[in-house]
Amino acid sequence: MTAPSLTILRASALLDLLSQNGEHLGVREIARRLQLTRSTAHRLLASLERVGLAEHAPVTGKYRLGYKVAYWAAHSSRQSALREKAMPHMVRLRDRVRETVGLSARVQWARTYVAQVESPHNIRWTMEIGRPYPLSAGAPGKVLLAFLPDAEIETILRAVPRQRFTARTPTAPGRIRAELQKVRCQGFAAALGEIVDGSATIAAP
Repeated sequence: MTAPSLTILRASALLDLLSQNGEHLGVREIARRLQLTRSTAHRLLASLERVGLAEHAPVTGKYRLGYKVAYWAAHSSRQSALREKAMPHMVRLRDRVRETVGLSARVQWARTYVAQVESPHNIRWTMEIGRPYPLSAGAPGKVLLAFLPDAEIETILRAVPRQRFTARTPTAPGRIRAELQKVRCQGFAAALGEIVDGSATIAAP
């Protein structure tokens, strides 16, 4: 087993241990239960703490699960509920238009496909579930971006690099703002080849 794989397995076991205990655990106790050296346990905890997966109590010196675990759990729960509610509508739409239907959700400053119902055609477009895409490119992203508050849109346009996938990918802020205004007025977005050359997408909120 490679060193990165072993580290991931150890980190997973450590998170499982923290999740099973209501009380905080110290480095010595964690090392004993996981059969690790104290230095290895301390390095794992420090790494998990840096990314928000573990929290250190300065007074006691012990650890518990971090805020990001709850953040991920909440997002996973919301996306599961979203998929469950959307799936019957997606199936009906797929059967009507006979094209692949995807469900996108915003994840911070990006969007990702969380579900899809594939076209019955032998040659069909499919999405990579979970892969992040910029909100400013593609019809699903622009639908999610268009109906955010103006101040939040401006923050995203300033802070997030506009990645160019094809020659049709919009990157100029002025053009993106104009397209978002059009989406707001008509209630849907359409895009031709902005993420993948030759693809065409229509999206609605």
